[in-house]
Amino acid sequence: MTLPPDATIWRVNRTAGLLPRGCTKRFQIGADGRPNAGLTSFIGIPIGRFDVVYRSDGNEELWYRRWPVVDVLHRREGSGPNGTRIGTGNVRVPRGRRVRFCRFELVAID
Repeated sequence: MTLPPDATIWRVNRTAGLLPRGCTKRFQIGADGRPNAGLTSFIGIPIGRFDVVYRSDGNEELWYRRWPVVDVLHRREGSGPNGTRIGTGNVRVPRGRRVRFCRFELVAID
């Protein structure tokens, strides 16, 4: 579960709900210059790969490959070169519904 060394790394700061400290997300940058996949780690240990899905409203979703989890990222302009991201962690449940279990902020660390 490794990504190229030029992938961008973000620290995950929990703002509400169930999310342990020590999580990071590493995004792989595609040929179009946008993230297309990534990896979540906990205290440096890889725990889940995800694919980035771009929504028509300008936000992104991180669909985990082996978990029933979708993170939704909202761009907040003016907070650094790539913009600080505010997100919510959601568990997918039957009938296409989602239950939010946390809110977080992503802060670029490289």
